Amino acid sequence: MRTVRTLSLLALVVVIAGVVSCKSNESSAAKPLDLPKELTLDLGSGVSMKLVLIPSGKFMMGSTKEEQEVARRGLQAQGFRGLTDSDVIDGGLQHEVTISTPFYMGVYEVTQEHYEAVIGKNPSDFKGAKNPVEMVSWDDAYRFCMQVSKKTGIKVRLPTEAQWEYACRAGSETKFNFGNTEGDLCKNGNYLDKSNTSDSFWKDKEHSDGFAKTAPVGSFTPNGFGLYDMHGNVWEYCSDWFADSYVKANNPDPVGPGSGKGRVLRGGGWESPLLYCQSASRITSDPSTFKGSDNIGFRLVVLAANTESPRQSSANAQGDKAARIVEVYEKLDLDLGRGVNMELVLIPAGKFTMGSSKAEQAKAGAEVKRITESAKSPEEIYAVRQEKPGQGGAT
Repeated sequence: MRTVRTLSLLALVVVIAGVVSCKSNESSAAKPLDLPKELTLDLGSGVSMKLVLIPSGKFMMGSTKEEQEVARRGLQAQGFRGLTDSDVIDGGLQHEVTISTPFYMGVYEVTQEHYEAVIGKNPSDFKGAKNPVEMVSWDDAYRFCMQVSKKTGIKVRLPTEAQWEYACRAGSETKFNFGNTEGDLCKNGNYLDKSNTSDSFWKDKEHSDGFAKTAPVGSFTPNGFGLYDMHGNVWEYCSDWFADSYVKANNPDPVGPGSGKGRVLRGGGWESPLLYCQSASRITSDPSTFKGSDNIGFRLVVLAANTESPRQSSANAQGDKAARIVEVYEKLDLDLGRGVNMELVLIPAGKFTMGSSKAEQAKAGAEVKRITESAKSPEEIYAVRQEKPGQGGAT
């Protein structure tokens, strides 16, 4: 947790990325596909996870200049000086984004009960079966997704940053999905208010949500899509690598850059001030060094096209194959039994020049010629060619 306090307060390229409008295509997308409104995943041991359908649609990803300026003044008031436009504004410039494929998102953040049913352990600091799991790294969240996919036969993953914000807003055009009134956050989410035990100078000392640490999921009012805790409780990992600006991300269905130093986190947590709990607030953490915090968790998504199990997909193999979306994992964890796993990484498609260059071939030929001419007998030539790599001879 000590790490995320630094993350929350000092990784202050907070880059508020608000929104102007959000238009759902529910009538044109969900009904023709005849998709169920809910999806339930059986995690075993009597534990299940409920996801709700998020229809495709369009929204303006990015905040107004006025919202950005308010954010800048708030940060400066807390002692952060010399902030440039790129520190506060660049990541949040308004632009239209299309979410072309309906998807299911977890109604709740992944709970400790969910995590233990799949992984077999509970790493959380603040124990409670219905509390969000925390003290997990991005890799832990990714591994959980793979294990749930294996267990259920349905491809599960972390949301993209665009999917997360679209789902959070649920058609809203305000700083929070319930409106612009900051004083109402205590009724809609768990954040850094006077019930919190932290002595941070960011603390809202006028309001109380009733929780000193993490709250059981579903303790507050859901948004328009029926999702709980999209503001506060725990920050939520996204699949994207972080970019200072996502204005130029491909549209539709934008994702972050192909690589980077940090993964995106969204939504704010129980120890996050108001500024960090807005629908568009975003920070980053480096998965290679950051191994978890009691202020960070995650939730799952499933693309609507991936809700069939392998058996169902086989039975429907003669159907509309073109409509099916194939997802590729960045990593694959193979369970070999007896507690032994093998990890594979994704090698992307691409082109390369196979073989050695003419210069390399000429150099190799000259070396062979030198060795051959310096040898005194066929036996010596053979012996030289049998020398091990690194000992000066050919192999």
